[in-house]
Amino acid sequence: MSYCINPHCPKPIDLANANNPICRNCGSQLLLQNRYRVLKQLGQGGFGNTFEIDDGGKTKVLKVLTDNNSKAVELFQQEAKVLRMLKSVGIPKVEADGYFTVLPKNSSLPLHCLVMEKIEGVNLEQWMEFRKYQLKHKN
Repeated sequence: MSYCINPHCPKPIDLANANNPICRNCGSQLLLQNRYRVLKQLGQGGFGNTFEIDDGGKTKVLKVLTDNNSKAVELFQQEAKVLRMLKSVGIPKVEADGYFTVLPKNSSLPLHCLVMEKIEGVNLEQWMEFRKYQLKHKN
């Protein structure tokens, strides 16, 4: 299965794209940097999306910035730089070439991408739910 990360793709999930290098629905690259194949979406937030990807048989995480404002891009690039430098358990490893941009078909704005190690285990939302933890909001 290949998932198309083009935000304007009419059908990002298409079984017919399983081994295609190009999305048959929008013409965007499916094999990013000639090595990463996006398998499924893991999450979606205000500034971007996260995906599970395959890198030659190894599962990793791809974070894609969907907001192209200059401050968001600057912070995203800073995150990539810091993650490349940090080496600690629980912090995802990012390789030197882990940050790159992709220009989707028929788009003038690039997607900023960051590939990182996938750390197995529960995410924060699952952890909070498991412990019946609720955030207390101050009014």
